[in-house]
Amino acid sequence: MDEAGELGRDYSSSPWRRGVVAILAGSGGAEDDLVADIRLAGAECGPVLDYYAAIADPHGWSGCDGLIADFRGAPVELVEAVCSGLKPSAMPMLIDLDASALDSAYAILGDGDVEWLVAADQAERLVVMARFFGHAGQLFQADDDLDTADDLHALSEDIARIAERLKRIAGQEREPDESGLAENAMTFRVESAEEQYLAQAGQEPVRAVDVRGVIAMRQMRERYFDATLFADPAWDILLDLFAARLEGQPVSVSSLCIAAAVPPTTALRWIRVMTQQGLLSRHADRQDGRRSFIELDDMAYRRLHDYFLAVRERFDRAF
Repeated sequence: MDEAGELGRDYSSSPWRRGVVAILAGSGGAEDDLVADIRLAGAECGPVLDYYAAIADPHGWSGCDGLIADFRGAPVELVEAVCSGLKPSAMPMLIDLDASALDSAYAILGDGDVEWLVAADQAERLVVMARFFGHAGQLFQADDDLDTADDLHALSEDIARIAERLKRIAGQEREPDESGLAENAMTFRVESAEEQYLAQAGQEPVRAVDVRGVIAMRQMRERYFDATLFADPAWDILLDLFAARLEGQPVSVSSLCIAAAVPPTTALRWIRVMTQQGLLSRHADRQDGRRSFIELDDMAYRRLHDYFLAVRERFDRAF
């Protein structure tokens, strides 16, 4: 298959393009609703395949700009078989599935351009559908719109500058500062001299039980207030992975979604963003290739460790 067929349609000969979205679904009638959703979004509906047709012809959606796969109610083994055929595709996908199939599907497609829906309610479904169509549909965009091209070029430059800034904030690079002080206030790092002081003073290292205690205290708030007031999935994900690494325990995707204390669809979105930012990494389970684990990047681990040391020092001074 040529590159254009693998990545999507070639619109170079037309000044306008309209996204073509294929459907993969069971025989329960869900495809009718998906066809209506695609047309409502202004996209063009591509081929509609069932699971077994997709297994027999894993390239049945080639030439499309996106794929919606509805695995709700499908056995995990069938989801694995279909996802294995989807893996070579680079097109944007929306995967809708039950929580029981999440670990298996994520192990196969976790590195892809995927929007996930996991046991989602209607509100979540509408939000993710809108995001997917905005990304995959590329509806009615003029290729010769110079203003749009200029805007995209400017945006790309802004993103590049932001990326460089994030690298410096993360401590990977440091901006020169005329006063001689590194601009690292947002990294929560303890200066090396203070780390040496803490070690000489006999300070204990950060323990998993202490981190679990912080997690437990965060969860206690829900006894007294509405839990939705405190939704902070990124921090909950970091804390759970930090504690797990100190314990030497692997963390599956489904387990991390629970720790995030938000719906799985939202948690997966955060996991994807944090992975792209270099805070998290994914690796396969060596004993079970159908499952993958998420862990902290070494840099994120060091930053969290230094953060807890700094917090402990402040508490010691205060009390």
